[in-house]
Amino acid sequence: MKSTQSSYRAEDKIYICFNEDKYYREELIPMLKYYIKYGHEGNIGDKGKIFLKDISFSSGDTNYVKVTNIHRENGILKGEIVSTGIYDSIEKTATGMFNIINFKYINNGSIISKNNVEDEEFFKDIFDDFKLYDFENKIQCIESSNFDKVNICILGEGKIRIDYYRYEKDIPVHQDFLDKNEVFIIVNKPDGDKCQISIINENKFDNGDLNGIIYVKGDLNIFDAIAFNGIILIDDGELEVFSEDKPEINGLVILNNYRGNEKSIESQTSLEYKLGIVEKYGVYLSNFVEPEIYAIKENSIMQ
Repeated sequence: MKSTQSSYRAEDKIYICFNEDKYYREELIPMLKYYIKYGHEGNIGDKGKIFLKDISFSSGDTNYVKVTNIHRENGILKGEIVSTGIYDSIEKTATGMFNIINFKYINNGSIISKNNVEDEEFFKDIFDDFKLYDFENKIQCIESSNFDKVNICILGEGKIRIDYYRYEKDIPVHQDFLDKNEVFIIVNKPDGDKCQISIINENKFDNGDLNGIIYVKGDLNIFDAIAFNGIILIDDGELEVFSEDKPEINGLVILNNYRGNEKSIESQTSLEYKLGIVEKYGVYLSNFVEPEIYAIKENSIMQ
């Protein structure tokens, strides 16, 4: 009975960490996002400790759980969380095994839409008041809500020009210049009107590499055989290609209330799901890192 109580206490700490937002949302998820961004795997050490507050502990018991052993299993990113429980001088250790990435981003191929993910909350989490999260100072996110049309112009040598248009004018009313071929851009309008993003390769001697995250409340047009590595999100619009050669999309396309034929995306582009790219950029989406316990074992040794 005492041994059982010790086991329960160890397991309870793990469940508290996963069920209470002040630990799950505010500590566990940011910790895991950090390790995805910087590519660390293996034993995290003391940085993996999450201290539990406002809980009564037995004498000698630990007041924390510890994330450890981030690793891949069949290509899937997983982690372990370890806890010790003491009851009447009997000590037990429990280890929870969990998946780190929301499985909806892993199991549904290169296009995610309501045709293959029947979960309205999943799309609401992403598309209602769309935002990108957890950028460091070195990354710029461009949010445009004042323009009807935005052109992303690939200039070559890792440089990009972004032209902003208003009210059907032929001359851009504003321009941004980026020194690397990575863009994080959100284009929508607060009044709900549709917008348009066009990707244009102005350097015909370059393959037109472009990386990052593109969100548009409206249509996305691709005019050249570019190679995009990242995540494209289209809300209430469609993707069209105006190029003799197929553009490459390596990563993921997420659609909400898509206005076109989803199958035409695959026929117009060379579309390929690449987990490494999806992880690199998915970490900035609201519900990408959603750790979920799938097993707990007892009598593990704390690493």
